[in-house]
Amino acid sequence: MTRKAKFERRKEHVIKMRSFKNFSRRELSRIIAQMPWTNTDNFDNDPNNMWEQWKTMFLKCVNAHVPLITKRVRGKISMADKGVNTTNASKRLY
Repeated sequence: MTRKAKFERRKEHVIKMRSFKNFSRRELSRIIAQMPWTNTDNFDNDPNNMWEQWKTMFLKCVNAHVPLITKRVRGKISMADKGVNTTNASKRLY
């Protein structure tokens, strides 16, 4: 008689990641070089505002060339999550 090990499945969740399928590094570099980066100097030397402006401009370029996609992920709970120590088993040589 054998008993099958059944593991609970993790609940499905959504992750956001970038799609590099049609990514062109040269095109992105060209667009970034053309952005008016001197606009960040208009904030009276407030680093928080300068950072916010820079980040907004940079992410605008990146989002145009490397868009965010959402992906649903679902998987099994690994044995490490269940509390089973697998490190010693992998070192054994039979």
